[in-house]
Amino acid sequence: FDERLYSTTRRFAYFFYKDEIAKDRFSGSFLVAKNGHIVYERTSGYSNFEKKKRNDFDTPLHVASISKVATSLAVLRLCDRKLIDLDKDVREYLREFPYEGITVRMLLTHRSGIQYYGYFTFKTWNLGITLKNKDVLSLLIKHKFPLNFPPGSKFSYCNTNYALLALIIERVNGKSFPKSMEELVFYPLKMKNSFILDHTINTDTISQSYNSKWELQAFNYIDAVH
Repeated sequence: FDERLYSTTRRFAYFFYKDEIAKDRFSGSFLVAKNGHIVYERTSGYSNFEKKKRNDFDTPLHVASISKVATSLAVLRLCDRKLIDLDKDVREYLREFPYEGITVRMLLTHRSGIQYYGYFTFKTWNLGITLKNKDVLSLLIKHKFPLNFPPGSKFSYCNTNYALLALIIERVNGKSFPKSMEELVFYPLKMKNSFILDHTINTDTISQSYNSKWELQAFNYIDAVH
């Protein structure tokens, strides 16, 4: 452990936070770590602006697509247990999946060609009903939307890939996705304040999302897709 390097990195992190992050009403958490050591950590803003409840180091924050890293980790842990083979066809795990030639690895690397559920649901789903992972799969089965490109031929970032990975984790692990993530990722890493959102019970008690004017950004029909 190099104390001088630590001190230099900490100073840089402090000024970066001060000059680049902590402005324009930033609300959230900022952390810099190096070689397993936390160099600098700060929180600011509110988890609930209306109640003037401020963020602290234990506040669970809505991290949106950053959670794909955790989902990927869960898939790879199941690979280590020989329960998932990255190069197996998705239909090996989701037998009702309607497309041929798409592997688990293609889902992980956004190379499946599957359309984004945020687009195809506009004409095929009642937007007043909360969409879930299993509904995404059901819509793919029912409509078999054309792929955007042949599987494996190019990269295109798409949340649908990870909704399907969550379903694979559930099938293979024999537990719900939230329980599987707790077992495979959060508990081993001592992430005691992390969890998968259950939109039916805790959307009012968790950290809320705001724009730069502190206007509440409400949950919408796709926020229950993991």
